[in-house]
Amino acid sequence: MTLFIPDISHHQAGIDIQALKNQGAAALIARVGQGAGRRTNGAQYSTTQDREWPRHRDESRRVALPLVAYWYIGNLITPEENARLAEAWVGDKTIPWMLDHEDASGDGAFYCRTVEAFRARGLRVILGYVPNWYWSGAMGRSDLRCGPPLVNSRYSTASGTPAQIYAAAKGDSGNGWIDYGGRSTALWQFTNKASMAGKAIDCSAFRGTTAQLLSLINGSEDDDVSWTDNLSFTPPTGGDPIVYNAATWLMWTNWYANMIPSIVAVNAQILEAVTNDPNVTADTVKEALSTAVRDNMPTAEQVAAAQGEILEQLIRDVVPAEMADQVVVKLGEKLSAQVSAGDSTFTMPNLEGVNANDANAALHALGWTGQMTIQYGGTNDASRINTVVSQSPAAGATVGKNDSVVLAIPNQLTPDNG
Repeated sequence: MTLFIPDISHHQAGIDIQALKNQGAAALIARVGQGAGRRTNGAQYSTTQDREWPRHRDESRRVALPLVAYWYIGNLITPEENARLAEAWVGDKTIPWMLDHEDASGDGAFYCRTVEAFRARGLRVILGYVPNWYWSGAMGRSDLRCGPPLVNSRYSTASGTPAQIYAAAKGDSGNGWIDYGGRSTALWQFTNKASMAGKAIDCSAFRGTTAQLLSLINGSEDDDVSWTDNLSFTPPTGGDPIVYNAATWLMWTNWYANMIPSIVAVNAQILEAVTNDPNVTADTVKEALSTAVRDNMPTAEQVAAAQGEILEQLIRDVVPAEMADQVVVKLGEKLSAQVSAGDSTFTMPNLEGVNANDANAALHALGWTGQMTIQYGGTNDASRINTVVSQSPAAGATVGKNDSVVLAIPNQLTPDNG
């Protein structure tokens, strides 16, 4: 099965998002902005905030179209400044990211530092738009294992609908489906002139089912790591064994790095080994991971001190979908969650009074993989700004794990004219 994902920015100002969905878009990639950069030919451009992003974001939510934000990395500002601006402009930190790294974005080291800067801010980077033509040329065939699965671009000369152009480019056997830089290609941007919603737009293909695409969008940042053997161990503090997929350990330690100091050094050592040793093998990395996990598992007291949202993120991101019917995560008495693939429904919790990030985390902790739509508005009660005031389905309702959820969240104060 092949799905199509359009890629839009201010160049498609006014585009009808509902029409994109009606014409087969399985998800949407939309630009938030770009950092100032200098191209290889010396040309420069300034930092730019995409003026259409807020509308693209809100319309995607309204029509329940899965959304990925993207940021064009600029090499004239620091990786940290790229990440800071992206966080400031996105408007919702639960939205996952694609980092666009091409001419004016810098070398491989700059890309890796930018991925790290985004993740340090809690921004989930799930795709790296690092075209093979740029990687093999200006980037000198850099190691891309520091980042997420790739989006390759190689355009067909055909025109028409996405399906017509993709077929003309030989479809699933086309030359855009190549792996490089130590990462797999998750999406192929095969055209920049697909006819959708009355406009000519960039469009990518995804080889997989809708459920697999949603798993990529909502799941782990390291889904394409090949060494996916499971690690099972008992925490030093005792308790039930914890089963981890080895590929998720780096993500987990990245998330915890700012919370538990002992993890920081371990994470740095593993990242350094993977990045700097060209002869590193899957077995040596797995051995390092296994040792690090056993020796540095946080204590129950450390877990109790961590923020609730981080525990919820741990459940959501560490447990791979393919292990969902067998994994039990238990950290002391503060966290206990059984993830079951056999249960297709759950009871809707009461989300009133929480923010969008916490609502999203709470739902994912229950196994939810659907699409969230947030309806913004006004309120005359300052204490309710940026928190849920109503929800659909209602609290207590039986909800399918793939069902859509609509939350009403006021984001501005309106005068009380009563």
